[in-house]
Amino acid sequence: MTAAGLYVHLPYCRSRCGYCSFVVTTDDTTRGDYLASVAREAALIPRGTDEELFDSLYLGGGTPSLVPLADLARLIERLAGRFAFARDTEVTLEANPDDVDAARAAAWKAAGVNRVSLGVQSLRDTELAAVGRRHDAAQARAALEILAASGFSLSADLILGLPEQTAESFRASLEGILGDVDHVSLYLLETEKSREIEEDRRRRPERYLSDDAQAALWLEAGETLARAGLVHYEISNWARPGRRARHNVKYWERVPTLGLGVAAHELWE
Repeated sequence: MTAAGLYVHLPYCRSRCGYCSFVVTTDDTTRGDYLASVAREAALIPRGTDEELFDSLYLGGGTPSLVPLADLARLIERLAGRFAFARDTEVTLEANPDDVDAARAAAWKAAGVNRVSLGVQSLRDTELAAVGRRHDAAQARAALEILAASGFSLSADLILGLPEQTAESFRASLEGILGDVDHVSLYLLETEKSREIEEDRRRRPERYLSDDAQAALWLEAGETLARAGLVHYEISNWARPGRRARHNVKYWERVPTLGLGVAAHELWE
């Protein structure tokens, strides 16, 4: 029997990125109450879930790397006390590069996190600034090095189609992450989800790659990743052997998953 998965939505961010359409807030004054509510929600789930074994816990957002270290450790401990987790459970934390340092990485590891999904998005400062990312390319490179050296299973997100992006800059970003990561998530910029970006593309199309150019780069990226030893196992995801995102695969295979927190989806029959 395939083990179940648990997703927890942590919606707090320092700022909202220009392309973001997720349920997030930049007001962290409610964070303590929210985390307590997540724990209460877990306690209220029907006790039939006691019979289920879980082997993935995904902490998504928002920006989970913003959660104070003691609060994060307490949340994971409470969830481990409520659900039956396998000994080899994949525990993923989504993180922004500017939140990463050696001390935080060590604390995440001590709390039970063993996989980090890092929102790199680009290794070019002008592209990052164009969509309101807080970090710069140097911070992203440093974060990748710290997390890889800390022994996490490491995934990096990139976005294709950012304002100011060129074919050459996209290729450089992709090549720039390959030495450190086990997993790559490559997303197309969905301009229709941001009125500001959609209007900017209409007024200044020269800042954006054409749809045909993006399609060609997508196919080229797949070839680059394959040469680097990563397998294309899902629409937006490539992984080295044995490093597929266990939790994400559950959604595609319709494995039971529970969701906790605002905007958390689940499949439980």
